Amino acid sequence: MKMCLAAGLICGASAAEPIRVVLSFDDSLKDHALIAAPLLEERGWRGVFNIVTDWVGKSDRFMTWAEVRGLAERGHEIATHTKTHTNLVELAAAGRSDLVLKELDESSEAIRSCIGRRPVYMCPPFVAQNGDTARLCREAGLVQMSPRRCNFGAGNEDGVRALVERLAAEGVKRIDILHHGVSAADHGGWCPFRNRETFTRHLDAIAALEREGKIIVTDYDGMSSDRPLDRQAWPRHRRGVLLLTFDDRNYDRWVENLPLFAKYGAHASFFPNGALDDHALGQLAKLKAAGHTVGIHTLHHGDAKSAFQSGKGAEYYENSVKPQLDMYSKIGHTVRSMAYPNNRRCEESDRYLGAKAGIRRFRAGHVVRYDPGKKYPKADLLHTDEVFFPAAELADRAVLEGIGIGEAYRTDIDELVKCVRRAAERDEVLVTFSHDIRPDAGSINMKTPWLERLLATARELDMDVLGFDELPVGGDCGEGV
Repeated sequence: MKMCLAAGLICGASAAEPIRVVLSFDDSLKDHALIAAPLLEERGWRGVFNIVTDWVGKSDRFMTWAEVRGLAERGHEIATHTKTHTNLVELAAAGRSDLVLKELDESSEAIRSCIGRRPVYMCPPFVAQNGDTARLCREAGLVQMSPRRCNFGAGNEDGVRALVERLAAEGVKRIDILHHGVSAADHGGWCPFRNRETFTRHLDAIAALEREGKIIVTDYDGMSSDRPLDRQAWPRHRRGVLLLTFDDRNYDRWVENLPLFAKYGAHASFFPNGALDDHALGQLAKLKAAGHTVGIHTLHHGDAKSAFQSGKGAEYYENSVKPQLDMYSKIGHTVRSMAYPNNRRCEESDRYLGAKAGIRRFRAGHVVRYDPGKKYPKADLLHTDEVFFPAAELADRAVLEGIGIGEAYRTDIDELVKCVRRAAERDEVLVTFSHDIRPDAGSINMKTPWLERLLATARELDMDVLGFDELPVGGDCGEGV
């Protein structure tokens, strides 16, 4: 059986595997943002909100695009419910595949414009779907939702337990518990619950079924795949990983901040450059003893990519990497992690240094926006999917690409906190790099209040904050990557 990362949770299937349940909401209704999402979040759940894009902002009954974006930022999944809520099966049968693709493409693009990425899933209006619509979804880069959908609202407000127990007896393993209107007393919608209280009672019944081990509420990926889920793990199996790294020669202040890391039970990775004298080695030994990762940033802070691409990789190793490895031998430390100077790397440098130096993990940079003059607009990190990657891939990634934290990187703490929340809620990895840590830090350095806010947010979300040497090692992260 599989052990969850740093959690000690057994994630193998049990003898009585619970039914996987996803909570979905159709039609872009205002009450989905005002009522449903907050109640789901109180229970540690996230929903799938199926958006009819032409209806967004159409009247007070429907969500605005700002509300759709807010759902995505809080970790809920946004799917397309088409552009105009038309019957796709009828269109396809009439030979109008072009109109089906138009519905899918234009709705997906509207969602991308709002949240920064195209949706993964398509929820068919009227539950009208077949092989033709599935094929057209694939052409549009979408996945047609397929598990059994069971609508709740007027007429069966208190029927979820009976339904789940009946379907369990029939051997059903996946259920999409579908909702439209969640309160007739507020903004209504098709087939609405009478009011907030009856909808809340419905959610409480679902929570009771989960506590009893009969179901597990998951995301749509968990619903549609066979990946193991632990019945006690929601939302823990979606906790995410935060990897904080610090470069250069700031040993003393790194050590000064050990109590702050200890306060939040967090570890980081520290990558010094230059010659390591006795004082530096003593400070680095303190970081290592406290459970942090200590790696190398090379002796001369030179460009590895240009060295290896010009045929001078062996010289780079001998002159800039090996001397730091030898210095660490004075304190009995075996180096397993490295931060590339200026984040410059190539596949050849990864392979060579992995084999020659025994490096398992390399820190590089993905979104590096060094702009001390503030000449350019800031990038939207939160909606840049390349900044994040699934935690499930962590064991097999040798190169971990980070974003810079500091005023000169045009990052701000409010955006960074949102990025941490996204990573936690979607079980993603977020890697960062900075340099010094002090209260008034500017330029490429980390302000101490920023660090504490990131650590506090991660602890609030039950998120792993780890050093590189603590990470699981898979087939692509051994020596000679």
